Amino acid sequence: NAMELIKQERLKRGIPIDSEADPAKSGLIGISMSPVTTDTGFLPAKQTSLNPNFAAVIVHLLKLAGVKEGDLVAVGPSGSFPAINIAAYAAIQTLKLRPVIISSAAASQWGANAPDFLWIDMERILMERHVFPFRSVAASRGGVDDRGFGMSKEGRKLLDENIQRNGLQLIDVKNSTDGVNRRMQIYSEQSGGAPIKAYINIGGGTASVGTTVGKKLFKPGLNRTAPRGAAAIDSVMTRFANEGIPV
Repeated sequence: NAMELIKQERLKRGIPIDSEADPAKSGLIGISMSPVTTDTGFLPAKQTSLNPNFAAVIVHLLKLAGVKEGDLVAVGPSGSFPAINIAAYAAIQTLKLRPVIISSAAASQWGANAPDFLWIDMERILMERHVFPFRSVAASRGGVDDRGFGMSKEGRKLLDENIQRNGLQLIDVKNSTDGVNRRMQIYSEQSGGAPIKAYINIGGGTASVGTTVGKKLFKPGLNRTAPRGAAAIDSVMTRFANEGIPV
């Protein structure tokens, strides 16, 4: 339902679907380049992410992590994989969990990188249409240092305006460490003292998973502890893992 709604909304906004890049005509494959594109993207990975069975995979991983109905989970979606973001939200709703969500607004190639239809636009629409009862409480620009470093002034302005338009708290940071600190602070504040039982990272956000080294250290799927060498790479994933919270 969520995927179909996003497809229809995209068409309504006059954003064409490229049948060569998106042969499934899902509407969840973005464009090659735009002012809000952070990095190169691997198109086959984006096409693979469209499989709705990823929701079942996330349910399975959360059950392995020992998460139960009513538990609080922290979530760090990136605009790079909107289809997997939707799968994660579906899994969270199915298991009746309570999420605290902080998104990265920008996206790599072929992600949610149309300037007027970012991931944070999509999740707001899904909440307004009563598909999911939750969405992000805050968002960063994303990209290098989690602040769009290296992007054009136009691109950064578009991201800031979009975050403001969606009524989200803007995480405006000096560097990636500052970004990690702010995210951990917001997760703590929003939890209201309740324990966070798992952290779900989607994509390769710098603050969420760390640098390229951090991305390689953590394995796909469930990580119960921080991998060897992760202590040298500051990230939200590392900090949660060091607290014994599965990621």
